[in-house]
Amino acid sequence: MAAGAFLLSAPVAESIRTDIMVMQQVTTYTTQVEAQPAAERAADLAAADAYNAALPPALLLDPWGDRAPDPDAAHAEYLQQLAGAPAMGRIRIPAIDVDLPILHDATRAQLDAGVGHMFGTSLPVGGAGTHAVLAGHTGLRSAPMFDELDELTGADLIHIDVAGETLTYRVDSLDLVAPDDIGAVAPVPGADLITLVTCRGYPGWTHRLLVRAVRVVEAPPADALVTSSTASTVHTTLLILAHLTETPDRQLRLALSVGAVALAVAMILSWIVTDLRHHRRRP
Repeated sequence: MAAGAFLLSAPVAESIRTDIMVMQQVTTYTTQVEAQPAAERAADLAAADAYNAALPPALLLDPWGDRAPDPDAAHAEYLQQLAGAPAMGRIRIPAIDVDLPILHDATRAQLDAGVGHMFGTSLPVGGAGTHAVLAGHTGLRSAPMFDELDELTGADLIHIDVAGETLTYRVDSLDLVAPDDIGAVAPVPGADLITLVTCRGYPGWTHRLLVRAVRVVEAPPADALVTSSTASTVHTTLLILAHLTETPDRQLRLALSVGAVALAVAMILSWIVTDLRHHRRRP
């Protein structure tokens, strides 16, 4: 029975562990960016703008396909952009409680840890004619990631934090396409766009859900999760605990995990006590 309780708690505990890992990445990213001199952040943005301006049309690779980007000079140059922190940036979608790091590339390793930026598309720094494509998992046992992307509407905002700037986009359209249909993520002259992509069509993940958003002028949202005071380990721990309990779903997962582990520990202790009593009664 104790083993059963542990088995029941394992997925919930794994989900909480992933939540903590992701929030630590977000905290570390934000803290390091805040510590960068303003001139250095401005230089990073200028370099990213220049990179986007020179970006040639490229054949995008499906994030859930078998190929990874070739380790050539173009990819090496890409990895040097926005490389002053562990993550390229941060994405926040308040409507579906998403707060994740944006990582270079969209291979399995990146998608297991956050949101991947698809090599070959614009860096997510904004600007006319740019179109950044960001990929995230659906159906990942350890974390929701982009599970609720299809619940977004035209009233919802997406915030991209990059090099100390916050760019805000409003959802424009949702489309379901085949994995090899990349026309919907091509740049549009004069437009400032991002597209979020995740897999759909279980089993087999036969399609890709594309959520496109267009840049709008909005006041940057208050960041209640990460501030410069997160340099304090105690404060960071409190922020993570607050994050784990800030929604009913997370409260339920935490309660189930704690309850299952407590039940398992109680069963093990009961078994140990019973066994000790049994041995004491032996002649």
